[in-house]
Parts: sequence; C-alpha cells; structure tokens
Amino acid sequence: MNIKIDTQGIEYKTIANNINFKNKAVLEIGCGDGSFSIKFEKICKSWLGIDIDSKGIMKARKQNTPKMRFEQQNFLASRLKANFNIIFMRLSFHEIGESNMEKILLKSKLLLKRNGKIVIVDPQFGSELQELFNYFYKEEEIEHDKRLIKSREVLDELIAENTLKSTRFFQYNVSYTFTDFRSLIEFISQYWNFPKESVKQAKENIRKALGTKAQNKPLTVYDQMNLFVLST
Repeated sequence: MNIKIDTQGIEYKTIANNINFKNKAVLEIGCGDGSFSIKFEKICKSWLGIDIDSKGIMKARKQNTPKMRFEQQNFLASRLKANFNIIFMRLSFHEIGESNMEKILLKSKLLLKRNGKIVIVDPQFGSELQELFNYFYKEEEIEHDKRLIKSREVLDELIAENTLKSTRFFQYNVSYTFTDFRSLIEFISQYWNFPKESVKQAKENIRKALGTKAQNKPLTVYDQMNLFVLST
C-alpha cells in the first residue's frame, strides 16, 4: 500500500504555529505509534505519549529520545501527577467511548499546570474521508458518525457549563494521496477486521460515491480536521 499523507505538512504547521509547544511539558493521550508526536521533539521540553495499544507503543518506543517517552497506559487508571503544560489528543478523543469522554477531560484538567491547555484534534463529521470510512462502518453497523457528533457535544456542554474555556478553534484540510483506488480501499479497510462480503459491498459503494474520481492515479481525498484549544 502506497500512501502519502499531508505532503505539505499543513497539519503540523497549523498546530505548531498556533499552539506554543516551546519548552512545554506535554502529555499525549492516544499517541499511537508516535509518528506524529516525534515532529515536536525539537521544540517541546518533554513529551509523554501514552496509549492502551501495545503494538503502537512498541513502535513508538523505537523513537524514544531524552525528551520523548512512550508508555502503554490507560489514562483513567493512571497515577500521573499535575506536571503538564499541554495535554494533547489527536484523532483519539472521539474513539475513547461516550461514557469516558467527560471523565477524560475532567481528569486532564486536574493534571494541568497553571495556564495549561488541552488541545484536541478530531475529524469533522461529514468530511470527504470520513464519509468514505462510513461506507465500511455502516456495513458492520458501527456508529462512527455518532462518535464524532457526541465528542463535539461533550466539548460544547463543558464549555457552556464553564468547566472548560474555549480559547481557540481552527479548521484545516489534510490530504491523503493514494496510488490508485485499490490503495485507498486497503487503507480504509486495515483499521477493522471486516468480513470479505462487507469489504466488497463497501468498495462498490465508495466507487459509486467517488464517480470518475475513482479512476484517478494518483487518487487524492481530503479529511477536514477540527482543532480545539481549551483552558481551565
């Protein structure tokens, strides 16, 4: 599978140019394999990336540096101390489960130093790539749309209650360029162990949705991202 993601570095530039990571102690919840985290190595003071996925953490640990550490942890069960200037969640908040969203934000609030920030990056409901993902999710009745909508509702509720304050909000597009349609399908289907019949049906639905664009080589689709900056 050949894929080029955000070749112009728009995502990193948008985040780094609008949030001050310089000399900051950062906790990342849901760091995955650390491939995006490591981009901040030169500017942060320290970075602790945690994830419950052991495979992702094994890959991330290969990138450990004196400033960057990656550990397998369940954030809600962790005993971390209030030592962080920034708590960062990228593409993970909507995946943590409806019952835990508020709990994670409230615990994050307790772990921030004075003037600390919670930074959340999540996909926009209805963006091009998310709609393509949905063709797979719908085959298995996975309520992906509901997760994205609920995550935004939880944020809005806590802001309305003044539990958290919204200090900044940005939107930007991330490009995903595939060699061809087959490469796109491989990328989307890798995240779930879908039955062959579900993959076949979703593939045909995606081809119809893309129309003539499905024939493009290379094939580029876009994901719109929401960047929330919250303070206490």
